[in-house]
Amino acid sequence: MTHRGYILLHRKLLDSGLWQQPPVTVKTAIDLILSCNHRPWPWATITIERGETFRTIGRMVAEVSLSAPTLRKALSNLETAGFIKRTTPLGKNRGFLIKVINYDEYQSNVSTLSDTSFPDESPELNSTDKSLRGTIQKNSKKHLNNSCSEIEQQAEEIYNIYPRKTGKPRAIQTIKMAINKYGFNHLIERTKLYAQLYNSDRKYIPYPGTFFNQERFNDDPSEWSNNTKRTATQFRSQKISNHNFITVIKKGL
Repeated sequence: MTHRGYILLHRKLLDSGLWQQPPVTVKTAIDLILSCNHRPWPWATITIERGETFRTIGRMVAEVSLSAPTLRKALSNLETAGFIKRTTPLGKNRGFLIKVINYDEYQSNVSTLSDTSFPDESPELNSTDKSLRGTIQKNSKKHLNNSCSEIEQQAEEIYNIYPRKTGKPRAIQTIKMAINKYGFNHLIERTKLYAQLYNSDRKYIPYPGTFFNQERFNDDPSEWSNNTKRTATQFRSQKISNHNFITVIKKGL
């Protein structure tokens, strides 16, 4: 499965104690940075802030291909090193809200663009070097803007395919998050399939924000093609007149 989007892998990681940790711990740290929200987002009964992610051991085991004991040890190492902080806002055994302590330091566009591998300004830095540095910084900013614009357009395209047009602002945000996680091609193919197969009353179609936030596009398509729901009127008892009742009884005799 192809994932779109990217994070900034800051050189400050090299100066932290993280880089001295075992490889599985470093891998777990990068997985957490990849999973963190880049903006606050309400979920369940909590709000997952920028630099936070809600994870379960089972899901992380599948993503990082580590055994549960190894993963727990890696998370413990990261917590001891001051790289993360774990809480359980939904209660024990229901997953962790994990905060990457210095997320903004590692994921700041401004500091990264100004902290490129050029030497500091000095008389020895000639005009060609200065021009090259300016070009790279300009192109980096342009790339960031183009990437955001591309995802926005992709989200709009998917929203237009989805068979219910309600709550567009929230829908676009959840679609963009799904694109970053699962990739545009996967998401648009599943959305097209859902639009083709859904054969029930339109009022039963989930709001797009709910559909993409709950990742229902990954459901079994057979659920979409066999989802006709009976309304309350279909369960309502039929009234039979006295005449018809007597007729039915006589026929039965």
